[in-house]
Amino acid sequence: GATGGNVNIYGGTITATGASGKSGISGTLTVAEGLGVFGGDSANPTAEIEAPYTSRPRYMVVKKILSVETFNTSEAPSSSIWPINYSLTDFKVQFRMKTQNGMYIASGANNHITVSALTGKNIEKMEVKLGSWWASSYGQYLTATKGTVVLPETVTNGSVITINDINATSVKLALSHEDGATNIDSIKVYYYK
Repeated sequence: GATGGNVNIYGGTITATGASGKSGISGTLTVAEGLGVFGGDSANPTAEIEAPYTSRPRYMVVKKILSVETFNTSEAPSSSIWPINYSLTDFKVQFRMKTQNGMYIASGANNHITVSALTGKNIEKMEVKLGSWWASSYGQYLTATKGTVVLPETVTNGSVITINDINATSVKLALSHEDGATNIDSIKVYYYK
């Protein structure tokens, strides 16, 4: 790494490797909001270093970090008019109805849940925590219009279903079969600032 001087990083992914036993970056390090500093003894560090970045390991990576907004259905409004809208800071959730246990979700044009960006940001990943899960004899699974749905080995009440690799400003969630329905407890939306 360089000696002395200030290092200001405003974007992109920066990898710095120091000589054996030396820091990857010296001087004063400043990074923009939304970037994280990771460092360690391996070439692919996963431990995040907190500001003011006084820890200076040999291997250092500065990259975008995922931010998260959480939608809790206990805070959702109730309405007889579809769709019901609930706005977070950067995203909006539209759904059919609220029940005692969460948001009602099934298949069909009016029974889905849509998460969409208010500020043009892409949704990268979502985690959907189930309230009560009702699986029919035909099988019933959460589907998404974007990304890859990852179900736990056993889906039951309180399970978390992950949707990876979304990279879109809007995602629609529904169930794979008409019969029956389930409730969602919360939705975590992951995105880059």
